[in-house]
Formats: sequence, structure tokens, C-alpha cells
Amino acid sequence: MDDEGPRCLLSHPAYPPQHNLSTRYDFKLPFGCFSCGGHKTERPNDGLYYYCTTCSVEFHKGCHQRPRKITHPYHLQHPLTLFYRNLETGVISNIIPELNPCESETWHPESDTSDQERPEFVDIIPSESDIVFDKCTWCGKDFKGDCFIYRCLICSFCLDLSCAENVPPLTIANPKSHHHSLLFLPRPLLLPCDACGLVDASIPSYTCFQCNYMVHQECIDLPRVIKITRHPHRLSHIPYRSPLISSCRICYKDVDFKYGQYSCNQEDCSYVVHSKCATHVNVWDGTDLEWETEESVETEEDISPFKTLGDGFIQHFCHEHPLRLKKHDGVQDTEKQCQACIFPILSHQFYHCEECSYSLHEVCAGLSRKLDHALHNHTLILYPFSEGSISCSACSRATTGFFYACSKKSCQEFMLDVRCIKVLECFIHKSHKHPIFISTSYNSKDEILCKGCKKRCLGSHLQCTECEYALCYQCGTIPNEIHYRFDKHPLTLSFGESANDTYWCEMCEKRLDQSEWFYTCNECCTPVHLQCIFGSSYCMKPGSTFHQLGGMVKVIRNSSNTRLFCYECNQRCAGFIYYEGYWWNMKWQTYNIRPEGNVFCSYECKEPGMKRPFFRNYRSALQTFFPISQLCSNGRLQEALLEMAVLGPEMGFHGYDALLNACLEKRALREGQRVHAHMIKTRYLPATYLRTRLLIFYGKCDCLEDARKVLDEMPEKNVVSWTAMISRYSQTGHSSEALTVFAEMMRSDGKPNEFTFASVLTSCVRASGLALGKQIHGLIIKWSYDSHIFVGSSLLDTYAKAGEIEEAREIFECLPERDVVSCTAIIAGYAQLGLDEKALEMFQRLQSEGMSPNYVTYASLLTALSGLALLDHGKQAHCHVLRRELPFYAVLQNSLIDMYSKCGNLSYARKVFDSMPERTSISWNAMLVGYSKHGLGKEVLELFRLMRDEKRVKPDSVTLLAVLSGCSHGRMEDTGLSIFDGMIAGDYGIKPDTEHYGCIVDMLGRAGRIEEAFEFVKRMPSEPTAGVLGSLLGACRVHLSVDIGESVGRRLIEIEPENAGNYVILSNLYASAGRWEEVNTLRALMMQKAVTKEPGRSWIQHEQTLNYFHANDRTHPRREDVFAKLKEILIKMKQAGYVPDLSCVLYDVDEEQKEKTLLGHSEKLALTFGLITTGDGIPVRVFKNLRICVDCHNFAKIFSKVFEREVSLRDKNRFHQITGGICSCGDYW
Repeated sequence: MDDEGPRCLLSHPAYPPQHNLSTRYDFKLPFGCFSCGGHKTERPNDGLYYYCTTCSVEFHKGCHQRPRKITHPYHLQHPLTLFYRNLETGVISNIIPELNPCESETWHPESDTSDQERPEFVDIIPSESDIVFDKCTWCGKDFKGDCFIYRCLICSFCLDLSCAENVPPLTIANPKSHHHSLLFLPRPLLLPCDACGLVDASIPSYTCFQCNYMVHQECIDLPRVIKITRHPHRLSHIPYRSPLISSCRICYKDVDFKYGQYSCNQEDCSYVVHSKCATHVNVWDGTDLEWETEESVETEEDISPFKTLGDGFIQHFCHEHPLRLKKHDGVQDTEKQCQACIFPILSHQFYHCEECSYSLHEVCAGLSRKLDHALHNHTLILYPFSEGSISCSACSRATTGFFYACSKKSCQEFMLDVRCIKVLECFIHKSHKHPIFISTSYNSKDEILCKGCKKRCLGSHLQCTECEYALCYQCGTIPNEIHYRFDKHPLTLSFGESANDTYWCEMCEKRLDQSEWFYTCNECCTPVHLQCIFGSSYCMKPGSTFHQLGGMVKVIRNSSNTRLFCYECNQRCAGFIYYEGYWWNMKWQTYNIRPEGNVFCSYECKEPGMKRPFFRNYRSALQTFFPISQLCSNGRLQEALLEMAVLGPEMGFHGYDALLNACLEKRALREGQRVHAHMIKTRYLPATYLRTRLLIFYGKCDCLEDARKVLDEMPEKNVVSWTAMISRYSQTGHSSEALTVFAEMMRSDGKPNEFTFASVLTSCVRASGLALGKQIHGLIIKWSYDSHIFVGSSLLDTYAKAGEIEEAREIFECLPERDVVSCTAIIAGYAQLGLDEKALEMFQRLQSEGMSPNYVTYASLLTALSGLALLDHGKQAHCHVLRRELPFYAVLQNSLIDMYSKCGNLSYARKVFDSMPERTSISWNAMLVGYSKHGLGKEVLELFRLMRDEKRVKPDSVTLLAVLSGCSHGRMEDTGLSIFDGMIAGDYGIKPDTEHYGCIVDMLGRAGRIEEAFEFVKRMPSEPTAGVLGSLLGACRVHLSVDIGESVGRRLIEIEPENAGNYVILSNLYASAGRWEEVNTLRALMMQKAVTKEPGRSWIQHEQTLNYFHANDRTHPRREDVFAKLKEILIKMKQAGYVPDLSCVLYDVDEEQKEKTLLGHSEKLALTFGLITTGDGIPVRVFKNLRICVDCHNFAKIFSKVFEREVSLRDKNRFHQITGGICSCGDYW
């Protein structure tokens, strides 16, 4: 047999022929994986699995190559070998025995057929005295059927595959729940876990021998602060509490005070729960609130279910007419039902509508519109009935009354009937002597039987606090007393009797089992079945209608003397209600009822009955509006497309509109093309509205050519059509095409509206600069749109992006009203131009005026704060975002990463990066640039490797630029050159541009390889830019390469005659070489050309204020204190070994004057001010707008050592984190 390909595990390598596995593709394994037993493929995208034709077995990809031997943390003393266990024979077989490693020759069947020389095939057949391998030693679970196991050949230890694949780490450093490292415990923990107090030997456990602390692996990272819907306050996890006897308020069992538990944060509240109960998936929503501030609960507007109108009248949110409070007149009218709970109104006060028959119990009318309940881990919202019956998630009953639904989109299917909401968390039920509570921490494997209906409790149920008594929600919510319309006395619920008498139901006249629950009249002694009283649909209100399965269903009160026959079961409708099914009549455009075959006795008969052929055959053109729109709204797009195919030419406007909207919502390109093709095939001529919807659909699916073709073929175009095309071109960066369409619109006498101008202004700056934008501005003024908020926001954004910030500010101030969009635009304009202080001032001003920022506003603010390096302000902005619960879109998270990294807090930046559910290329680039600026070259390469391994986001040119910069700052020139060579060879799919060449020049120059960098510039495929030459000139200045620096500097002055930096660097190079004549010549040339140098300045934050310092600054309010303290510092610094580096003074003066000049550098003044204004041990953070000099760098290192302070210095190029006199840059920057 061919040796290529994977081998079957059931074939033996020593007994040819061996079985090769064949590859198959399917999403499910028909018979299940022979190794793990699973039926689904591990990677559903490729659906790949293996099949052995000889053994007729299947394997997942991965399961076919289990390792022969493993060393597992559960059994470190001996290795474990893969065995196969046969259930029928009891044989345990080593299917892959190891050959003797000392033997040089292997057995060949052609040369020798002796069985004695073959490697032994080990079969272990257990006898009575042998150990039976029928369960996993670790978890204690039985082996199921024929399976693979790992077994120790020395002792009786064995593992099933699930335990073998769970490889816990041997050591957990810095655990969340303990202050020491934790070591893996290679034995099942038979003692209670210190975090949860439970004994579970199947869970891997860890221990701290110093503290005698033992904990389950899954309990190590329990959240410290949580909020559950069962309690109004937050709960904190505590390792133990004072020895008080208390019970868990979820399972109502005793809480052992010696172990971990959750307790209420309020001092006067004794609420306590078990750790496992509090963090159960049905109790806790999974949100750790440790780092979130606790807000005071504010009452939301209009959260009350009604408004009081006076004189006993209210206006309820669910009804259009006022409701009046009335007292019950004592007449037992079972037909008057509450719209909320559907129960009859037979006593007490209730609200009634004077204009219609709408009624509500007083209790039901006061139901809160928003509440937390023990049955769900999210907040629930109250909804009235809305043309569609719902099924309660607790009791599974269908209802047409009020219901509560989850406020989260992730679990919108969770709904609760108002009767189930009224169940208390813990109460005494009349059927049992002990209190019962709401149990949601159930296990699907538990066999919990309801004592009422004798059926298994599925999901949430009511459980006794002291014994095994349990009730399902259907039985637990049965009323204890009801009124029956044929009995003047109330019926009382009986929970079963032990009498030997025979009971007969008063309604159906059938025998009644007195051991079951039933209703009885205490006065008349008349028993009645529960089913006869309620039927199967007692929560359905007569007179209500709902849509289902392409038709309409009415709930009819069964009050006639002649009971109709059910269409489905052919039995008479015996309940107090029945159902009527309707379908849409094509001819009369209305719902029709069929004389026969439309009546259903129960909810169970209705569903299959509505699927009968006569309900499917009566279709019409307008029927497409209801069934197709209903299918589309329920997410059943494929069924709606099949409906379209069946209808053919009968499709109409509403059906096409519903389908296009559904395709647009899901970005379903192929499905939308099918709808378009159906229009063409049936020769349907869509109206302008539908053509515009098609245009928008193709645009949203990025099929711009198809969208433009739809626009060109439109016989009539309106402003919406033009604007949709212009907007989509602008959003996708096709600015020239957007302006072309706008020009066509103007030539066709189309009149733009405010949305047209807002879209076309976005394209002006990208395509034609500000000149065209000013022309559009003139049109806006001509047509009086300049005062419109949308247009005004786009105008100021256009001017800001073009650098005309003063004009943008003028437009902003002239707006008649401002919204968050316009405010965000002006803040972003300042931030993009580097006017960070202006951006911060504008944000503070607008916030004081009542502006409510959105996530884009905070993203722009964070950009400004990163430029100013205001870490405290950045943290406050982050807290504002969390407190306001703004959506964490990628743009906001990217801004947070950038802010934290530029403020020197890389740990926070990485925490935000790791928490992102979806990372864009900008996210990766921001984190890479942050590591690069801190000189962490190894971290840059590790993150770049992780990005490529994930294969979700492709690296772009900025990514490679950040990686090369990290290599440059991290002293890894060879690695950087290797990556650059890979770019040229096409390994990354990105060709290097001028910025990448400039980064290589900077890398070589920083390493002192000046001549190599100069030759590299000469070999560039294009002319070097000023940025490339500037990097080389800066390197020449640092390493005193005067000849090359002079050549490069002169060329730079020719290219950028107005850039003062080039003059300054070349002048400093001349000064370092003592060529003072050339220095004077350059300075004279700068004065002649009126070129001014940017003054160097440093700043430090103190008490929410930025304090700026210039060289020898005499303007600061505390200048006298700073200079006096600086003199004291200098004495201690010199005693510690500080020697001023006079080479950093590039003036022709004596040494004493040079030392005075060095002492007045802005960095030293800022450090001194930080020492004065902060307490002992507080880090000092200083920022400078230019590159820090060597002397100030040495000064900061000795400053850190002498005064035992951590110093953070950020200059123009990178960060310097100095601790104990050692800098993170390693004196390489």
C-alpha cells in the first residue's frame, strides 16, 4: 500500500498492510469520530475529516494523530500510552506499541514470517483479579463505548481523552485571587476549595504551600465585584467572613464563613451568596465591575407605566384612551379579563376604559416597565401584546397578554409572562410546608420531577429550601382560587388526596385521579380537572388576533351551545376558546375565512393545521406584503425568496421593498441580485423609490459600478437618488466620482438638499483642495443652507481638514444651533492640526454648555490628550466613556491605545488592545508604534508575529514602518534589514516606499553606520526626500560625521530653505567640530531668510495644570523656588558622580558659562519643579518637544538614583523610563 497520507489508528505499524485514511468533506461525521465521539467537524469552514475504508471508522482532523505517549500534569511520575478499549470484549489494546530503540533492523514480512520476531501486540484482557479500566481515574466518569484512553503501563492510572486534552499550567504567577504564585496540585482535590467552598475532584486544582491555600483552577480568577439581578446592590468577593450563620440567597443553603463568598457592599445589608451560585451563567451576566465606578441609580423619565390625570384617571403607556379606577361591583363576570394577565376581573379595584372594553387589574397596571428579576441575568422591559403570541421562557405557555423581554440584543428570545414575574424569589406555597425558592442554577442532567404534574422540570423551577420538593413554573403559577362560570362558589386548588373514594369531573364527567392536583368547590364538593378549567390555552384572551405561518389567527370565546369540530383532530372544541384561521384573498384584497376547515380546538392543533395546503394555495399580490415582509422581519430571507419565486409575475411593490430592505440589512449581495433579476425577468418596471433602494443596496455592498448603472438607467432621478450615489462615492474614498455625479446633477437642473451638500463637501478637500470647497460654500449661501446644522458641520470640517482652522472656528460660532456632530468636528480639527490645548479648551467649554459627547468626540479628545501627554486627563476621559456606557467602537479603542502609549503607560494600552473583540490594522499599528517609541524592539517583533499568525488583519505599509522603527530603537539593525529585504522580495505583499527607506537610514545612522547609510541613500530607486536626508543629517550630528553631514545639510537647505531644523542641526555639527566661522555664516543666512528656530520647551503636569519651562526660564511663577532648589540638587548630583557634558553647549564661550547654560536647560527645570511639588516616591513625568540632549539624559539618570524617584522623559522621538539610574533606552536613542 502507498506509504503516503495519514494512517488509521486501528492499523498496527508492525503488521502490514497498514490502513491509509482518505479525506472527506462534510460538516458532520455520519457515524461520529472514533476517537472523541463528536459528530461535527472541528473546523466547520472546511468540513474536513478522515475515513478508513478498511475499518469503516471516521476521525476528526487532529483526532487521527493522537500522540503515542504523553507526560501529563495529572500523572507526572509515569508516561501515559494511548490505548483502545473495546466495550464488548473488555480488551484494552496498545494499538501503537513502541519498537525496541536498540534494534537496528526492523521486521520485514518478505524476509521472515516468524511470529516470534514480530513486535508484540499488547492485549490486556481483564480477569477477575485484574483492575477493570471502566472509568477515568481523574474525573471518575465512565468510559462510554469503544473509545481511546491514555493508560499508565506501570500503575493503574488512566485518562479519557477530554481529561488528557486539558493540560493545566504547572504554575500560575500573579493570580488574581492570591498574593503568591500557585502550584498545580497533581492529585484530585478532596478538600473544599478556599474560593468557592465546594469539593469537586474532577476540577484541576492549585495550591500555595506558604499559606495552605487550595483553589480550583476555575475559581482562581473569580470576579471581585459583580452585580446580579436578584439584589439591588453590588456584591464583592471576600475570602471569609465573621462566624455568623447565614444562608445563600440563591440556593438557600448554609454559607460556610471559612470559604470564599460574595457579600453586599452596603454596610447595613447582610446579603450573602455562594461563589458558584453568584457566578452561575443564569445568575450573573459575566461583567466584572471591579474597575467601574458605582453610579447612583437615577429614575429614568417616563419609566412609570402610567401618568396620573386626576379624578381616578390614568394614561397607561399601552392604551390610547384614559383609564378610570373602578371598584368591583361583586358580579362574577368571567368574560371581563385583564389585558395584562388574562385572568378574569372578579374582585378588588381595577382600571377600565370608558370608551372601549379595555381593563387592567390595579396590580397589573402598576407593573414596572423596567425591572430586574431572578429568572434572568439582564434587565427586562415590559411590552404589551403586539399581533404575535409569545411563549414564556419560564412556564412555556403561549399568551396574548403583557410580557417582559430582555433588553439585550444577544438574548431577545427570552420572554416572561407577567404571571411568572409576580412569583416571589422565596415564598411558602400552599402545597408544601417549607419555603420554596426560584432555582435557576439547574443542571440539564439532573432529574428533578415536579410534584404537581409529575413531569421533569426543564429549566428554571421552584425548589424547596430544605428537601427535594420541586415545582415547575406551570404548576407553581396555578392560582389557588378561581371562579367557574357555572358555579356560584369559588373553586379551591386541591393538591391531591389519599382518600379511597372515586371522584368524577363535573365538566367532562370522566374519572378524576384524586392523587393529582384538581379544583374543588368546598361548598358543593364538585371536583374539576385542571385541564377542563383552563384548557391548553387559558392565557389566550378571546377577541385577540395574531399572525402566524402566512395567515391570521383569531381567538374566539367558545360560548355556543353547538361545539364546532376541530379541523386537525376532528374532535369537538370543548375548551372555553377555540381558534379560527384566515388567509389573504387575492381578488378582494382582504382576509377571508373558509366555511369549513378553519377551526382549531387548541393551540397544539392550530400549528399543524395552519400548514395545510388550502392555507398555502390562496396567495395574492398584496399577500406578498404580509408573508414576505413577515418572513424578512423574522430573518427568514431564503424562505422569502422562495415565496418570490412561487409568486412570479404576481410580485408587487411591497414584496420587492421588503426583500430589498432585508438584503440591505444583511448585505446579502447574491440574494439582492436575485431580486433585481426577478424584476427584469418578470418585466416589472420599478418606481423611482425601488430603483433608489437598488442603488443604495449595491452601494452598501461596495458594487459601485452596478449602483452607477442603476442610476444611469433611471428614467427619472430625484434628489434622494443623486444624494445616495454621491454619498456612497464619498464614503468609499472615490472623491472625483462623487464630484462628477454632483456636476451631472447640477447640469440636469437637480436641486441639492442639505444631505447632498454634506456629502459633496467631504469629497472637496480630498479631490480638489479648498478652492472647490469655497465654490460649494458659495452655492450653500445662495440656496440658504448655511444655517443648517448638517451643512454647517460639514463646512467647518472641510475648512479644518484643509488647515483653515480660523475659518472653521468662525463658521462654528455662527451656527444658530450646535449639536454633538458640529462640536466634535471643531475639536477634531484642532486635534488634527496639533493644537491640542485649543482642542482641550473647546471640549471643556462645550461640556460646560451642556454638550453630550459621543464616542467620536472622545476619540478626538484622546488624540489631543496624547499630544499633551496628559495621562490623568486621559484616564478621566476613559472613565467618562465607561460611566456613560458609550459603545466601544474600534476608533475609540484605537484612540485609547494611542493615548496610553504616548503617555507612557504601555500596560494600560496593552490591556485595551487585548480586550478588543475586533482589531483593525489601525489597532495593531497603534500598539506597534507604542512599543517602538519605548524602544521595546523584541515586543514589537513578537506582536508582529502574533498579527501574522492570527491572519485576520493583513499588515499594511504603516505596520511595516512601525516594525522597522522598533528595530531601529531596539538596536536590532540586522533584523530590520532582513525585514526590509523581505519587503523588496515580496514576502509581505507590500513594496517599500520612501518612508521605509527613511526608516532604514535612521536605523543605520542610529547605530553609527553613517557611511553605509549614505551609500544606501545613493542606491535609492527614487530621489531621497527631505525626511530621508533629515534622518541622515541627524545621525551625522550625533556621531560627528562632519563631511557627510555637510554634504547632506547643504542639499537639505536647497530642498527646504524655510525649515529651521536643517540650519540648526548643520550649525550644531559645525560647532561640535569647532568650525565657528561656518556656524556664524549659517546663523547669518537664517537671519537673512527670516527663518526662526522652534524654541525648546519642557512641561510637567501638576494639579490638573500644565507647567511649561524654557531654557533659563524666568517667567514661571515659582522660578525663584525652582532655581534655589536646582542649586541644592546640583551639589548632591556632583557628589553622586554627575559631570556636566560641556560638548552639548554649542557656543564659543568658556567652560564656566557652558556649565551655567547646561544648568538652565528646560528639562532640568521641569525635573526640579517635579521634585518640589510631589511627595516622596512619586514618579516624575516630564515631556519635551525636541530631542533631549546627552547631558540632560545623564542628569535625569543620576537624579533618579539620588532622589529614589522613577523618571519618565518623553522627547520628540521616544520614551525614557529611568529607574534607579538605569534608562530603558540603554543610552541608545
